[in-house]
Amino acid sequence: LKLTCYFGSECEAAASPRLASPMAAEEPPNVIVITEPPRRFSAGLAGLVALGIAALAGLGGFLRQKASASLTIHSEPVVYTQRGSATGTIHSEPAVDPQRSPASVTSPSEPAVYTYRVVRRFQHDPNAFTQGLLWSNGSLFESTGLYGESTLRELQLGSNGEVRVVRQLGLDRRDFGEGLVQKRGQLLQLLWRTGEGIRYNVQAGEHEQLRQAGRFRTPLNDGWGIEFDGEQLLVTDSGHDLIFLDPEDFRIKKRVSVRDNGKLIEMINELEMIGDELWGNIYGKDCLARIDKTSGSVTGWLVLDGILDRQSAAAEAKAAHRRGPDVLNGIAWDPDGKRIFVTGKLWPAMYEIQLEPARELTLERTRQMCIPTRNIFRPR
Repeated sequence: LKLTCYFGSECEAAASPRLASPMAAEEPPNVIVITEPPRRFSAGLAGLVALGIAALAGLGGFLRQKASASLTIHSEPVVYTQRGSATGTIHSEPAVDPQRSPASVTSPSEPAVYTYRVVRRFQHDPNAFTQGLLWSNGSLFESTGLYGESTLRELQLGSNGEVRVVRQLGLDRRDFGEGLVQKRGQLLQLLWRTGEGIRYNVQAGEHEQLRQAGRFRTPLNDGWGIEFDGEQLLVTDSGHDLIFLDPEDFRIKKRVSVRDNGKLIEMINELEMIGDELWGNIYGKDCLARIDKTSGSVTGWLVLDGILDRQSAAAEAKAAHRRGPDVLNGIAWDPDGKRIFVTGKLWPAMYEIQLEPARELTLERTRQMCIPTRNIFRPR
Protein backbone atom coordinates (compact mmCIF):
# COMPACT_ATOMS: atom_id res chain seq x y z
CA LEU A 1 0.00 0.00 0.00
CA LYS A 2 1.00 3.60 -0.52
CA LEU A 3 -0.65 6.19 1.70
CA THR A 4 -0.55 9.85 0.72
CA CYS A 5 -0.74 12.19 3.71
CA TYR A 6 -0.83 15.94 4.19
CA PHE A 7 1.33 18.02 6.52
CA GLY A 8 -0.23 18.57 9.91
CA SER A 9 -2.79 15.78 9.50
CA GLU A 10 -3.48 12.85 11.81
CA CYS A 11 -2.13 10.69 8.99
CA GLU A 12 1.26 12.44 9.13
CA ALA A 13 1.34 12.16 12.92
CA ALA A 14 0.75 8.44 12.68
CA ALA A 15 3.14 7.96 9.78
CA SER A 16 6.12 9.94 11.10
CA PRO A 17 7.18 7.35 13.72
CA ARG A 18 7.19 4.69 11.01
CA LEU A 19 9.42 6.79 8.76
CA ALA A 20 11.82 7.32 11.67
CA SER A 21 11.82 3.63 12.59
CA PRO A 22 15.13 1.72 12.35
CA MET A 23 13.29 -0.68 10.06
CA ALA A 24 13.04 2.07 7.44
CA ALA A 25 16.68 1.47 6.53
CA GLU A 26 16.03 -2.20 5.80
CA GLU A 27 12.51 -1.97 4.39
CA PRO A 28 11.54 1.12 2.38
CA PRO A 29 8.83 3.07 4.18
CA ASN A 30 5.51 3.05 2.39
CA VAL A 31 4.23 6.45 3.40
CA ILE A 32 4.43 9.63 1.35
CA VAL A 33 3.99 13.01 3.02
CA ILE A 34 3.51 15.69 0.39
CA THR A 35 1.59 18.95 0.72
CA GLU A 36 -0.91 21.10 2.57
CA PRO A 37 -4.50 19.75 2.60
CA PRO A 38 -7.03 21.39 0.31
CA ARG A 39 -9.60 20.92 3.05
CA ARG A 40 -9.76 19.62 6.59
CA PHE A 41 -10.05 15.90 7.24
CA SER A 42 -13.52 14.76 8.11
CA ALA A 43 -14.03 12.45 11.04
CA GLY A 44 -14.93 9.64 8.68
CA LEU A 45 -11.81 10.18 6.60
CA ALA A 46 -9.66 10.28 9.71
CA GLY A 47 -11.03 6.83 10.46
CA LEU A 48 -9.95 5.64 7.04
CA VAL A 49 -6.48 7.09 7.66
CA ALA A 50 -6.21 5.25 10.96
CA LEU A 51 -7.22 2.04 9.24
CA GLY A 52 -4.60 2.66 6.54
CA ILE A 53 -1.83 3.15 9.10
CA ALA A 54 -2.89 -0.03 10.84
CA ALA A 55 -2.58 -1.87 7.54
CA LEU A 56 0.89 -0.42 6.98
CA ALA A 57 1.95 -1.65 10.40
CA GLY A 58 0.94 -5.15 9.48
CA LEU A 59 -2.16 -5.24 11.68
CA GLY A 60 -4.75 -4.92 8.97
CA GLY A 61 -5.55 -6.82 5.81
CA PHE A 62 -5.70 -5.30 2.38
CA LEU A 63 -7.24 -1.83 2.39
CA ARG A 64 -9.39 -0.92 -0.59
CA GLN A 65 -11.09 2.46 -0.71
CA LYS A 66 -11.73 5.06 -3.36
CA ALA A 67 -9.05 7.71 -3.72
CA SER A 68 -10.06 11.14 -2.43
CA ALA A 69 -8.48 14.59 -2.28
CA SER A 70 -6.70 13.68 0.95
CA LEU A 71 -6.19 9.90 0.77
CA THR A 72 -5.01 7.84 -2.18
CA ILE A 73 -4.35 4.14 -2.32
CA HIS A 74 -1.76 2.72 -4.75
CA SER A 75 -0.44 -0.75 -5.44
CA GLU A 76 3.08 0.15 -6.62
CA PRO A 77 6.24 0.22 -4.48
CA VAL A 78 6.66 3.53 -2.67
CA VAL A 79 9.25 6.27 -2.56
CA TYR A 80 8.58 9.33 -0.42
CA THR A 81 9.56 12.91 -1.11
CA GLN A 82 11.34 15.24 1.27
CA ARG A 83 9.37 18.08 2.82
CA GLY A 84 10.25 21.26 0.97
CA SER A 85 13.10 21.96 -1.41
CA ALA A 86 16.05 24.28 -1.80
CA THR A 87 13.68 27.06 -2.80
CA GLY A 88 11.17 26.38 -0.04
CA THR A 89 8.57 25.11 -2.49
CA ILE A 90 6.57 22.08 -1.39
CA HIS A 91 6.18 19.57 -4.21
CA SER A 92 3.37 17.07 -4.51
CA GLU A 93 5.07 14.89 -7.13
CA PRO A 94 6.57 11.67 -5.69
CA ALA A 95 10.32 11.39 -6.13
CA VAL A 96 11.79 8.77 -8.45
CA ASP A 97 14.02 6.17 -6.83
CA PRO A 98 17.30 6.40 -8.81
CA GLN A 99 18.12 2.77 -8.01
CA ARG A 100 14.98 1.46 -9.70
CA SER A 101 15.33 0.59 -13.36
CA PRO A 102 13.57 3.12 -15.59
CA ALA A 103 10.27 2.09 -17.08
CA SER A 104 9.15 3.96 -20.18
CA VAL A 105 5.50 4.99 -20.30
CA THR A 106 5.42 4.47 -24.06
CA SER A 107 7.36 1.25 -24.53
CA PRO A 108 9.54 -0.95 -22.29
CA SER A 109 12.24 -0.75 -24.99
CA GLU A 110 12.39 3.06 -25.05
CA PRO A 111 14.34 5.16 -22.56
CA ALA A 112 12.39 6.89 -19.81
CA VAL A 113 12.81 10.66 -19.48
CA TYR A 114 13.34 12.45 -16.18
CA THR A 115 13.82 15.97 -14.98
CA TYR A 116 15.06 17.04 -11.56
CA ARG A 117 14.35 18.92 -8.37
CA VAL A 118 17.13 20.68 -6.47
CA VAL A 119 17.12 19.48 -2.88
CA ARG A 120 20.09 21.56 -1.79
CA ARG A 121 22.66 23.86 -3.36
CA PHE A 122 26.26 23.62 -2.16
CA GLN A 123 29.24 25.85 -2.76
CA HIS A 124 31.73 24.69 -5.37
CA ASP A 125 35.16 26.07 -6.18
CA PRO A 126 34.62 28.05 -9.42
CA ASN A 127 38.27 27.40 -10.30
CA ALA A 128 37.86 23.61 -10.08
CA PHE A 129 37.79 22.01 -13.54
CA THR A 130 35.82 18.99 -12.35
CA GLN A 131 36.72 15.71 -14.05
CA GLY A 132 35.65 13.10 -11.50
CA LEU A 133 33.46 13.06 -8.41
CA LEU A 134 32.68 10.30 -5.92
CA TRP A 135 31.32 9.79 -2.40
CA SER A 136 33.15 7.68 0.17
CA ASN A 137 32.70 7.31 3.90
CA GLY A 138 31.12 10.72 4.50
CA SER A 139 33.33 12.73 2.13
CA LEU A 140 33.28 13.77 -1.50
CA PHE A 141 36.45 13.24 -3.52
CA GLU A 142 36.99 15.38 -6.59
CA SER A 143 39.47 15.08 -9.43
CA THR A 144 40.17 18.35 -11.26
CA GLY A 145 41.96 18.95 -14.54
CA LEU A 146 43.97 21.45 -16.61
CA TYR A 147 47.73 21.42 -16.91
CA GLY A 148 49.39 23.00 -13.91
CA GLU A 149 46.07 23.14 -12.02
CA SER A 150 45.05 19.48 -11.64
CA THR A 151 44.32 18.24 -8.12
CA LEU A 152 42.77 15.51 -6.07
CA ARG A 153 40.82 16.87 -3.11
CA GLU A 154 38.62 15.64 -0.29
CA LEU A 155 35.55 17.73 0.49
CA GLN A 156 33.19 17.73 3.44
CA LEU A 157 29.70 19.20 3.19
CA GLY A 158 28.18 21.51 5.79
CA SER A 159 24.54 21.68 6.82
CA ASN A 160 24.04 25.15 5.30
CA GLY A 161 25.49 24.49 1.86
CA GLU A 162 29.08 25.25 2.75
CA VAL A 163 31.88 22.98 1.52
CA ARG A 164 35.25 22.58 3.20
CA VAL A 165 38.40 21.25 1.53
CA VAL A 166 39.83 18.80 4.07
CA ARG A 167 42.84 17.72 2.01
CA GLN A 168 44.23 18.53 -1.41
CA LEU A 169 47.09 17.13 -3.47
CA GLY A 170 48.43 18.85 -6.58
CA LEU A 171 49.50 16.86 -9.63
CA ASP A 172 52.70 17.27 -11.61
CA ARG A 173 52.43 20.10 -14.14
CA ARG A 174 52.63 17.60 -17.01
CA ASP A 175 49.55 15.72 -15.74
CA PHE A 176 45.94 16.61 -16.60
CA GLY A 177 43.58 14.96 -14.11
CA GLU A 178 40.56 13.03 -15.38
CA GLY A 179 38.07 10.48 -14.01
CA LEU A 180 38.23 9.11 -10.47
CA VAL A 181 37.15 5.81 -8.91
CA GLN A 182 37.50 3.98 -5.62
CA LYS A 183 38.64 0.37 -5.85
CA ARG A 184 39.37 -1.83 -2.86
CA GLY A 185 40.71 0.86 -0.57
CA GLN A 186 42.51 2.91 -3.20
CA LEU A 187 41.56 5.81 -5.43
CA LEU A 188 42.50 5.62 -9.11
CA GLN A 189 42.75 8.87 -11.07
CA LEU A 190 42.99 8.76 -14.85
CA LEU A 191 45.15 11.20 -16.80
CA TRP A 192 44.10 12.79 -20.07
CA ARG A 193 45.63 11.58 -23.35
CA THR A 194 48.29 9.38 -21.77
CA GLY A 195 46.74 6.01 -20.93
CA GLU A 196 48.21 6.43 -17.46
CA GLY A 197 46.81 7.09 -14.02
CA ILE A 198 47.75 7.71 -10.40
CA ARG A 199 47.01 5.51 -7.40
CA TYR A 200 46.20 6.99 -3.99
CA ASN A 201 45.95 5.46 -0.56
CA VAL A 202 43.04 7.08 1.20
CA GLN A 203 41.17 7.04 4.47
CA ALA A 204 38.40 9.61 4.68
CA GLY A 205 37.93 11.85 7.70
CA GLU A 206 39.41 14.76 9.62
CA HIS A 207 42.52 12.96 10.90
CA GLU A 208 43.08 10.45 8.12
CA GLN A 209 45.24 10.39 5.00
CA LEU A 210 45.42 10.99 1.29
CA ARG A 211 48.71 10.25 -0.44
CA GLN A 212 49.99 9.10 -3.80
CA ALA A 213 50.94 5.42 -4.09
CA GLY A 214 52.45 5.22 -7.57
CA ARG A 215 51.23 5.21 -11.13
CA PHE A 216 49.52 2.65 -13.37
CA ARG A 217 49.18 2.21 -17.12
CA THR A 218 46.29 1.05 -19.29
CA PRO A 219 46.38 -0.03 -22.96
CA LEU A 220 44.30 3.05 -23.86
CA ASN A 221 45.52 6.24 -25.51
CA ASP A 222 43.16 8.40 -23.49
CA GLY A 223 41.15 8.30 -20.30
CA TRP A 224 37.95 10.17 -19.44
CA GLY A 225 35.50 8.50 -17.08
CA ILE A 226 36.20 5.51 -14.85
CA GLU A 227 34.04 3.37 -12.55
CA PHE A 228 34.25 0.03 -10.73
CA ASP A 229 31.26 -2.32 -10.58
CA GLY A 230 32.80 -4.67 -8.05
CA GLU A 231 34.31 -6.97 -10.66
CA GLN A 232 35.79 -4.84 -13.43
CA LEU A 233 36.72 -1.28 -14.26
CA LEU A 234 34.59 0.60 -16.78
CA VAL A 235 36.39 3.35 -18.69
CA THR A 236 35.54 5.86 -21.41
CA ASP A 237 38.06 7.46 -23.78
CA SER A 238 36.12 10.28 -25.52
CA GLY A 239 34.22 7.90 -27.82
CA HIS A 240 31.02 5.86 -27.69
CA ASP A 241 32.39 2.70 -26.04
CA LEU A 242 32.38 1.42 -22.48
CA ILE A 243 35.76 -0.27 -22.13
CA PHE A 244 35.94 -3.04 -19.54
CA LEU A 245 39.37 -3.44 -17.90
CA ASP A 246 40.73 -6.08 -15.56
CA PRO A 247 41.01 -4.32 -12.16
CA GLU A 248 44.42 -5.86 -11.43
CA ASP A 249 46.46 -5.69 -14.65
CA PHE A 250 44.26 -3.21 -16.60
CA ARG A 251 44.11 -5.35 -19.73
CA ILE A 252 41.05 -4.81 -21.95
CA LYS A 253 38.42 -7.51 -21.44
CA LYS A 254 35.75 -6.20 -23.83
CA ARG A 255 34.11 -3.14 -25.35
CA VAL A 256 30.41 -2.32 -25.44
CA SER A 257 29.03 0.49 -27.60
CA VAL A 258 26.46 2.79 -25.99
CA ARG A 259 23.39 3.37 -28.14
CA ASP A 260 19.94 4.87 -28.03
CA ASN A 261 17.54 3.65 -30.69
CA GLY A 262 20.53 2.38 -32.67
CA LYS A 263 22.36 5.71 -32.58
CA LEU A 264 25.85 5.75 -31.04
CA ILE A 265 26.27 8.07 -28.04
CA GLU A 266 29.58 9.89 -28.44
CA MET A 267 31.75 11.64 -25.84
CA ILE A 268 30.59 9.69 -22.78
CA ASN A 269 32.36 11.41 -19.93
CA GLU A 270 32.36 10.98 -16.13
CA LEU A 271 30.75 7.74 -14.86
CA GLU A 272 28.94 6.66 -11.70
CA MET A 273 27.40 3.35 -10.62
CA ILE A 274 24.01 3.85 -8.94
CA GLY A 275 22.81 0.48 -7.79
CA ASP A 276 23.41 -1.91 -10.69
CA GLU A 277 23.07 0.80 -13.32
CA LEU A 278 25.75 2.96 -14.90
CA TRP A 279 25.16 6.70 -15.22
CA GLY A 280 27.24 8.90 -17.49
CA ASN A 281 27.72 12.54 -18.40
CA ILE A 282 27.62 13.38 -22.08
CA TYR A 283 30.23 15.99 -22.94
CA GLY A 284 28.72 19.37 -23.78
CA LYS A 285 25.17 18.34 -22.86
CA ASP A 286 23.13 19.09 -19.73
CA CYS A 287 22.05 15.46 -19.66
CA LEU A 288 22.90 12.25 -17.86
CA ALA A 289 22.44 8.90 -19.57
CA ARG A 290 21.32 5.85 -17.59
CA ILE A 291 23.03 2.89 -19.24
CA ASP A 292 22.63 -0.87 -19.13
CA LYS A 293 26.32 -1.71 -18.93
CA THR A 294 25.80 -5.23 -20.27
CA SER A 295 24.09 -4.25 -23.52
CA GLY A 296 25.13 -0.60 -23.77
CA SER A 297 21.50 0.45 -24.23
CA VAL A 298 20.42 3.81 -22.83
CA THR A 299 17.55 3.02 -20.45
CA GLY A 300 16.83 6.58 -19.37
CA TRP A 301 17.74 10.24 -19.79
CA LEU A 302 17.97 12.77 -16.98
CA VAL A 303 17.69 16.30 -18.38
CA LEU A 304 19.40 18.90 -16.18
CA ASP A 305 18.66 21.86 -18.42
CA GLY A 306 18.70 25.12 -16.46
CA ILE A 307 20.16 23.70 -13.24
CA LEU A 308 22.91 26.35 -13.39
CA ASP A 309 22.00 29.94 -14.22
CA ARG A 310 24.82 30.28 -16.74
CA GLN A 311 24.20 33.92 -17.51
CA SER A 312 24.43 34.91 -13.86
CA ALA A 313 27.42 32.63 -13.25
CA ALA A 314 29.24 34.06 -16.27
CA ALA A 315 28.59 37.62 -15.08
CA GLU A 316 29.92 36.79 -11.60
CA ALA A 317 33.01 35.18 -13.13
CA LYS A 318 33.66 38.20 -15.33
CA ALA A 319 33.35 40.56 -12.37
CA ALA A 320 35.81 38.39 -10.40
CA HIS A 321 38.25 38.23 -13.37
CA ARG A 322 38.11 34.45 -13.61
CA ARG A 323 36.98 31.94 -16.23
CA GLY A 324 33.27 31.39 -16.71
CA PRO A 325 31.44 28.09 -16.20
CA ASP A 326 32.18 25.24 -18.58
CA VAL A 327 30.23 22.00 -19.22
CA LEU A 328 28.28 19.82 -16.82
CA ASN A 329 30.55 17.09 -15.46
CA GLY A 330 30.56 15.21 -12.17
CA ILE A 331 28.12 12.70 -10.65
CA ALA A 332 28.41 11.28 -7.13
CA TRP A 333 26.09 8.82 -5.39
CA ASP A 334 25.78 8.54 -1.61
CA PRO A 335 24.33 5.02 -1.17
CA ASP A 336 23.60 5.42 2.54
CA GLY A 337 21.82 8.77 2.25
CA LYS A 338 20.36 7.93 -1.18
CA ARG A 339 21.65 11.25 -2.50
CA ILE A 340 22.80 12.27 -5.98
CA PHE A 341 25.23 15.17 -6.42
CA VAL A 342 26.03 16.87 -9.73
CA THR A 343 28.28 19.76 -10.71
CA GLY A 344 30.34 21.02 -13.64
CA LYS A 345 33.72 22.30 -14.72
CA LEU A 346 34.38 25.75 -13.22
CA TRP A 347 30.87 25.84 -11.76
CA PRO A 348 30.26 27.95 -8.64
CA ALA A 349 27.73 25.46 -7.30
CA MET A 350 27.14 21.76 -6.72
CA TYR A 351 23.63 20.36 -6.38
CA GLU A 352 21.94 17.56 -4.54
CA ILE A 353 19.04 16.54 -6.75
CA GLN A 354 16.02 14.27 -6.87
CA LEU A 355 14.63 12.74 -10.04
CA GLU A 356 11.12 13.55 -11.15
CA PRO A 357 9.16 12.25 -14.15
CA ALA A 358 9.38 14.61 -17.12
CA ARG A 359 5.83 15.61 -17.99
CA GLU A 360 6.54 18.13 -20.72
CA LEU A 361 9.56 16.60 -22.50
CA THR A 362 9.01 14.09 -25.27
CA LEU A 363 11.56 11.38 -25.95
CA GLU A 364 12.18 12.85 -29.40
CA ARG A 365 12.94 16.29 -27.95
CA THR A 366 15.12 14.74 -25.24
CA ARG A 367 17.19 12.90 -27.84
CA GLN A 368 17.70 16.16 -29.72
CA MET A 369 18.92 17.81 -26.52
CA CYS A 370 21.10 14.98 -25.21
CA ILE A 371 22.69 13.10 -28.11
CA PRO A 372 25.73 14.77 -29.72
CA THR A 373 25.54 15.11 -33.48
CA ARG A 374 29.31 14.70 -33.82
CA ASN A 375 32.42 13.95 -31.78
CA ILE A 376 34.48 17.13 -31.57
CA PHE A 377 37.43 15.20 -30.16
CA ARG A 378 37.51 12.75 -33.08
CA PRO A 379 36.98 14.78 -36.25
CA ARG A 380 36.59 12.70 -39.36
